[in-house]
Amino acid sequence: MPYEENSFDSVICVEGEPHMNSRQDFFREAFRVLKPGGKLFMADLVILKAIQDLSYFHQIIWKTAAKLWVVPHSNMSYGIDDYKQKLKDIGFKLTKFEFLGDRVLPGYCNFNLSLSVMREQAKVRGPFVGYVGGPMIDIILKMAFSNKIIEYIFVVAEK
Repeated sequence: MPYEENSFDSVICVEGEPHMNSRQDFFREAFRVLKPGGKLFMADLVILKAIQDLSYFHQIIWKTAAKLWVVPHSNMSYGIDDYKQKLKDIGFKLTKFEFLGDRVLPGYCNFNLSLSVMREQAKVRGPFVGYVGGPMIDIILKMAFSNKIIEYIFVVAEK
């Protein structure tokens, strides 16, 4: 990021995994630009176990979801314990790590699977995404959450 070291009191990242090549690189940059005592706030979708530790069926579900979302492999291959460790290895102190999936994902998926949302998506992104691609992603996301493959988390980490 084009900012000086120790520039910010906080960094906020909401569902950034599709938009960064490497979470670890993002964590490192967030740490660099935060002032001492600064906080990183994240709402993130994470895999619970390393991908190689999932059953073959669960690997297919997760890989399909990640491919449809265009999530880089480096952000979807390691589990939640490694996620926490990567933050700690960079120097962050975890002050909050909360699972929110049961309060976020079912409602999010059900809302997106409503016909009115599909119609609006079709207007903006085209009929294939609105009526096929988007709903496929939400169905797979719902399956991945209900099969305990993924979780939606809220993280606060301090420099």
